[in-house]
Amino acid sequence: MRLNKAAILAWLFCGVIVVASLVRIWGQWSSGNGSDNLVQVIAYLVGGLGPIVFAVVGALILSYQPRNAIGWLLMLPSLALAIDTVTSGMIRAAGAAPVNVTSALVAATWLSNAIWLLLIFPLFFIALLFPNGSPPSPRWRWVVGFGIGLILFFVIVGAFVREVSPEPSTYGVTWTIPNPIGFIPADTLSAIIFPWWVGGLAIFTILSVVSLFVRYRRAGSVERKQIKWLLYACGLFALFYLPGLLMQGMSDLANLAFSVILLGFPLAIGIAILRYRLWDIDIIIRRTVTYSIVVTLLGIVFFGSVILLQQIFAQFTNTGGNEIITVVSTLVIAALFVPLRNRIQDVIDKRFNRKKYDAQKVLEKFAITVRDETDIDKLTAELVNVVNETMQPRSVSLWLKADDRRRTTDSGGGKMNGEKITR
Repeated sequence: MRLNKAAILAWLFCGVIVVASLVRIWGQWSSGNGSDNLVQVIAYLVGGLGPIVFAVVGALILSYQPRNAIGWLLMLPSLALAIDTVTSGMIRAAGAAPVNVTSALVAATWLSNAIWLLLIFPLFFIALLFPNGSPPSPRWRWVVGFGIGLILFFVIVGAFVREVSPEPSTYGVTWTIPNPIGFIPADTLSAIIFPWWVGGLAIFTILSVVSLFVRYRRAGSVERKQIKWLLYACGLFALFYLPGLLMQGMSDLANLAFSVILLGFPLAIGIAILRYRLWDIDIIIRRTVTYSIVVTLLGIVFFGSVILLQQIFAQFTNTGGNEIITVVSTLVIAALFVPLRNRIQDVIDKRFNRKKYDAQKVLEKFAITVRDETDIDKLTAELVNVVNETMQPRSVSLWLKADDRRRTTDSGGGKMNGEKITR
């Protein structure tokens, strides 16, 4: 593979991001944010590796497809975190009340408030431009311009705010410093300008998501598989992220799972665009749905059996019998797992993958025929029928060599020796 200019620049950015991410991990760890909990440590390290994964996948995409904007969009969130490593260090070095307000401190404080643009907007643009780096049709180009306009408006207006201050919940400071070029009052920004901008952001978000489904309806088989990879990653992300919003906090294992799922987002995009094992997505989706249903049902059975058996033991023995109940419930779950999984897999294949389901039934029937049938003519006719039903070709011919002559069986079951039948 010969690297192009875009790829060389991307890998240079990737190197900067890797160094900045490692510095960020080391700095936070050495400042006393470490933990003796192994799960917390693993979750922390996996989360710290997120920017590196985003950057590497983006660089790989640009190496093979230098004109695909998705590669750059994947690198922007990682670049934002690299910038935040520098700005956060400057803000914390200023202390509780900065004495010497420099232009660099003003710029760092402003960047700390605007850095989230590089974290959020690339995700919306990825949905709008995925997978080839262009909108679904020329009619959607104005949406791209609308999103860019939102970013520029925020940057320009934010640059002329009278005062800037870091986020207290992030940096633990409450100071405010004057902006030497600012003239827009903070009240005007928060009461008049910002609500309209948020409304525009909501419209852009909705249009970005809708564009993905519009593209899916118009796409061919390959592009649909690519979009499925992205939707699968987004679905897993929402599955773990939304419960965390509803609850006050997540357990250590949930945090670890969330960090792993977040890494799956750039990996899914890389697989889709580079087309590595692209067609496995249907299998992955079916297995995810199957095991999710199985785990949910077995969880209900387990807790239901525990509660029921506790009531029974309490009435007859006046004791809880917790150990016996746990053993019995575990054995029930172990006995139900395989048949329940097979049954649910069968239902899912029958409902969502009918062609594969019918093909499996035909092959099972043919296996029985091969086992019981000895007539070669019936076997050849049945084999042609199996190929017709499972592969659905335009025509089928079967050649069998008997002695010095060639026998041909066509898709209609006809048979001739030494001649070829064409229909």
